[in-house]
Amino acid sequence: MPLSSDGLAKIRYILTQIQAGQRFKVEVVGFFTLEQLAQINAERAAHKFPPLSAEIKFQGKHMYNSRCVENGYTIGQILDQIESAFSDASVVDF
Repeated sequence: MPLSSDGLAKIRYILTQIQAGQRFKVEVVGFFTLEQLAQINAERAAHKFPPLSAEIKFQGKHMYNSRCVENGYTIGQILDQIESAFSDASVVDF
């Protein structure tokens, strides 16, 4: 699930907008690899869910509220977690 070259910057911007109580728009921050997308969609099909597209969009409000507000994480810590999770070496785990 590699992030786009500006994916982390977009995510940081969205999270800081949420933190400041500002409006923001959903941004495309990356794309699933073909192998990841095939694995995800095979699992979704087994549960009769519609397939996903390769595009990964970030909205962030739930993540900000649950991680920063409820659990005390900083935006920097969230970005570290996202960068790790969105590595092109990440493996889909159901």
